[in-house]
Amino acid sequence: RLEQLVDEVLALLRESSGQQEMNLHHFDLSELLEDLVETVNYEIPEDGLHIELLQTPPMMLDADRELLWRAFENLLRNAMVHSGNRKAIQIEAKHTSAKDIQLRVIDSGPGIPENHIGRIFEPFYRVDEARNRNSGGHGLGLAIAASAIRRHGGSISASNRQQGGLQILVSLPAGKSGA
Repeated sequence: RLEQLVDEVLALLRESSGQQEMNLHHFDLSELLEDLVETVNYEIPEDGLHIELLQTPPMMLDADRELLWRAFENLLRNAMVHSGNRKAIQIEAKHTSAKDIQLRVIDSGPGIPENHIGRIFEPFYRVDEARNRNSGGHGLGLAIAASAIRRHGGSISASNRQQGGLQILVSLPAGKSGA
């Protein structure tokens, strides 16, 4: 656990320092999301949680594929932890304009008390109800994801859904990225 914590802290420092150069490539975000969902679904028992990917490809952008992979993997794994064995997780991705791509990760968990929503992307911040051994993490995954999204010139936010669960909304610029 200590080694995992050190790795996560170092990843956060690399992401948030802005000094690490991004390795930009032109690629289709929809292919990255398909690969990610396939990889994570492979780890889930057949009677477990279901991940549903809804997207309108292609979604071409110039970005650091590895940074975005890690960001979206952190968002997806966080949703899995907090959904438990309930229903499904949805990932929706689409162009909202010729210049913007929007991605939503929607879980079916209990959501987050409103007074915590604004802080979940801070390093080491954990919602009190999540402080148990079963939830794992150190409060770094969402901070790492937020840093990577911002380095691409994007934005990230969270909100509780009226019907339950949490929604993470990511906006990325299509085409060239970078803060």
